[in-house]
Amino acid sequence: MAGGARPKGGPGTSDPGRVTIARDTLRGLLMRAFDIKPGDNRLISPPWMNDINNMFSLTATMPANTTQQEFHLMLQNLLIERFRIRLHHEMRTFRSYDLVVAPGGPKLRKSADPEGVDAVVDKVPRMDSDGFPILPPGRGMVRVRGEDGTYATFRNYSITELIQVLIVPEVTRERGVPAPVEDRTGLTGRYDFRLRFSSPEVGAVSSQPSLFRAVEQLGLRLVGGRQSQVDMIVIDHAEKSPIQN
Repeated sequence: MAGGARPKGGPGTSDPGRVTIARDTLRGLLMRAFDIKPGDNRLISPPWMNDINNMFSLTATMPANTTQQEFHLMLQNLLIERFRIRLHHEMRTFRSYDLVVAPGGPKLRKSADPEGVDAVVDKVPRMDSDGFPILPPGRGMVRVRGEDGTYATFRNYSITELIQVLIVPEVTRERGVPAPVEDRTGLTGRYDFRLRFSSPEVGAVSSQPSLFRAVEQLGLRLVGGRQSQVDMIVIDHAEKSPIQN
């Protein structure tokens, strides 16, 4: 192992018997292995595990009929062995949230091309007259931080993807603890929409609402109050360098 971003190959792809992950932190690799979505904070690990100056690459082969669940287990065992990881699970209780449709109904436009390919997003996207980034043709999301908050443009996104990619990470960051979010909207399509909300870096000077309130721009609401049990994965020990093959 040496140092990835998006994995190439693996279960469900055109190259199911081989997967390559390039330049990822040990924390990132573990999140992939335990199928933890970005931002949900279920992995408790030492800060050095997320050090971008200490990244690794991984290439693994497997039977072509390997399932995603089997692949995750293989990756868990590989990382535990190579980094001599010791971990344990803890069930902790956190306040959870439901994403529901607000009175008046959703304010989402159905995507004209729900099967569209991924958009190729420029590193410095162009902006429209309202301050939102312009997304090139295709499916995707791009967001920029302005002087008064974050402006995000989405195309061909499902509600589930919105929850995983943006709502859970941002609400978790705002609350400081894991914030499970369940989709109770009943919306099953793919949509195009825009969203603006305050950025942590902007702080109190932002004129935009927190994401917790900003979802009302989409005709949605986050309703809290339930208590949910969350399976936390706690890293007790890990080596900073992997043992050799």
